Amino acid sequence: MKLPACIRVLCKSERGAALAELALVTAFVLPPLVMGAVDFGRYYYAGLALTNIAHAGAAYGAENPTSGSIATAAQQVTPPISHVTFQTPVSTMSCECSDGTGTASVNCVAVPVCASPAIDVYKIQVTATATYSTIAPWPGIPGSFNLSRTAIMRGCYAGPVQTHC
Repeated sequence: MKLPACIRVLCKSERGAALAELALVTAFVLPPLVMGAVDFGRYYYAGLALTNIAHAGAAYGAENPTSGSIATAAQQVTPPISHVTFQTPVSTMSCECSDGTGTASVNCVAVPVCASPAIDVYKIQVTATATYSTIAPWPGIPGSFNLSRTAIMRGCYAGPVQTHC
């Protein structure tokens, strides 16, 4: 069977071959690139949420160092995110003299004796951690991994009144 002349000409011509190859390659390359960009954006957003949690906890702890609700204040900052499992933030407090003469004590168990004027400096450190899960399994990247962010703030005691250094 003999093909019509116009079809024989099209079969021999290479016009449009590059466009067809581009369409085939794009169909296989573009979806993983888009999914990778979306997954990276979700990871970045989870990191920002953890930074906000740690910072809010440290700010609350600097204002209320004796309060036991630093973790609660930190958790109220960020709305729940479906792909991230947040753990309860951990806070620690250390005390030292503002001029550096006293030694720091963890959780202010043994408050350093400061020279005059007596200003005790305390530092609140809040560490927020979470487990991040990816959209799809990626070669060489685990399906879920831990993220952690830490914030430190300081405040001062000048006698019975709390002040900021």
